[in-house]
Amino acid sequence: MKELRDYILRKLTLLQYCNGVKKYKFFKEYLKKYANFEKNEDETNDIIPLPKFEEYYNTILKFLLSESQNISVVDEFFNSDIKIINEVFNVKEIPENDVIMICLIKNDLERVKQFITYYRNIGIQYFAFIDNTSNDGTYEFLIQQPDVNLYSTNMEYTTARREGIMNRMYSYIGFNKWILCVDSDEKFYYVDCERHSIKEFIAKLEENKIKRARSFLLDMYSEDFIFKGNETEEDTLDKYCYFDTNSYEYTSTYKCKMITGGPRKRVFSDEDTVLNCTLSKYPLFFYEKGDFQGSSHWQYPYNKNFSRDLVSVLCHYKFMKKDMDKYKQRVLKNNYAGNSLEYKRYFEILKRGENVSFYNNFSYKLKDSKDLLKIKVCKDKIKNLFK
Repeated sequence: MKELRDYILRKLTLLQYCNGVKKYKFFKEYLKKYANFEKNEDETNDIIPLPKFEEYYNTILKFLLSESQNISVVDEFFNSDIKIINEVFNVKEIPENDVIMICLIKNDLERVKQFITYYRNIGIQYFAFIDNTSNDGTYEFLIQQPDVNLYSTNMEYTTARREGIMNRMYSYIGFNKWILCVDSDEKFYYVDCERHSIKEFIAKLEENKIKRARSFLLDMYSEDFIFKGNETEEDTLDKYCYFDTNSYEYTSTYKCKMITGGPRKRVFSDEDTVLNCTLSKYPLFFYEKGDFQGSSHWQYPYNKNFSRDLVSVLCHYKFMKKDMDKYKQRVLKNNYAGNSLEYKRYFEILKRGENVSFYNNFSYKLKDSKDLLKIKVCKDKIKNLFK
């Protein structure tokens, strides 16, 4: 019955607003305060400006009626302070059939060196990094790159603020552009990416009338105990090469085909508590008028999230040894989803036993992108669009 209900909600958009119809007047009044919020001509030119209010008014009003709990994302969209540091290309002039990669980053120098090389190899020519007060050399490295536009924000990270920043960047780039939004620990991966560029991949998406590439987080891990590896920064991507092939499942939702499970659920759950992280994502999408991102795991309007095929993964390098101190800070600050509940769970389990590992007899080693074909999410499989 839940699947039928979600199907109806997805098809009959008006029903998504049932919980918010009574708040219609409230949200109209709420948005009035931002009606004259656009940048004045005499203000500095080094801050990313707000878009024309009328271009987003109807979209945001519908979004709020559908997701009233995410009003903070809208506040962050209007209030985000993103400084322009160095622009080597004009974001407005990116060809419609090309793609720009966007990443919010903080203190991830060695990993971003490897990732930017990977993304260049699959054909990314335009990068936009938003640095969030890095002090490990990340900022200095990025500002020297010939294909990187560098921006910065000094605002303290929160999950809602991250989505506000991303929506602000999307509006700055403009409508009718392909955007790839990833974190610095994510590698966008599709079958035959060694042989076909991301522009060729996008051409296949367009052939299949797909405007949002359905993907999911594929947690990558090593044979070592969690946070106890002896790797050097240079060999981490080679060492963290194992993944689960069949520990994933779908959860019914009208927002997207929600994928959960994976090694985090396997290791960090017990009889009393189940850690069931959301793994669905839409990192590569064609940004159009009417789109708005309420979460990194799905976008509004929801009907665009239901492409038939699962076409990619985000190889997720989340559990390297150096990451432990970063997650301790997230626990102390409570600035991630659910007051950093997921990260608190990591340390709760790790305290019970000194040695915890994702690796088991069913772990599979990723040697080639065609190994993605071995993954099963219920009866769904990764599709090779080049076949």
